[in-house]
Amino acid sequence: MSSGLELVFLQDPRDEKWYYVLQNWDCPAECWDWMEYATATGPFASYDKAHLSYSANEQNAGGHAVWSPKKLGSVEEKLVTEAHAPKKLWSNWTEYEYW
Repeated sequence: MSSGLELVFLQDPRDEKWYYVLQNWDCPAECWDWMEYATATGPFASYDKAHLSYSANEQNAGGHAVWSPKKLGSVEEKLVTEAHAPKKLWSNWTEYEYW
């Protein structure tokens, strides 16, 4: 079952690093821009690594968008600047660091 939250994988055009941006649970239903009520996680070296981390650490949003803008807007800039550090993945008691 999906959470129904918005999700976008965002590439920062300045350094080509990837982030995933997930809508917060407390986002107002009638907000103009859900990204103002979201949390970013990253940076990751690639989309695949961002997706792997998302899949291992978050509830399924039910779908996502992929966005590689030529320039970040002010909301996206704030998200990238305040991004949470990626969590490490563990498998078979051995630490695997994907980023």
